[in-house]
Amino acid sequence: MEARLVAAAAAQMSLAGGREPIARVIAQRVVDELSNFVDGGDDPLVTGLAEIRRAAFPSPFHSLATDPAVDTLSLFVDRRVEKLRARAGRYLSPHEAKTERQELLSTLECVLTRRYLRHLRASAAHP
Repeated sequence: MEARLVAAAAAQMSLAGGREPIARVIAQRVVDELSNFVDGGDDPLVTGLAEIRRAAFPSPFHSLATDPAVDTLSLFVDRRVEKLRARAGRYLSPHEAKTERQELLSTLECVLTRRYLRHLRASAAHP
């Protein structure tokens, strides 16, 4: 499923060049979608409107970020738990929390870029 979504995301983009820049842009957009999903909050109206928009205008980027079959969210959560354990649960100031989150998202973007690049290479080898 992930490979199919990566191919759909690449098809939506009008980037010229190699597969690596395309994989990087897909990863950036997926991380943005993931961040928006995590920050969605608990407001049921906002959540409902976002779900209606996604249903009306499906996005492979959002699906890559949130679909349980792909499970990108667990990569983010696992890394947050690792960081929490590494600092023994110490409370972070708002600035430290923002910095840690940005580092996590950046690391996740690198991991996803490599994964998506593998999918793009495989799809080019087996058209």
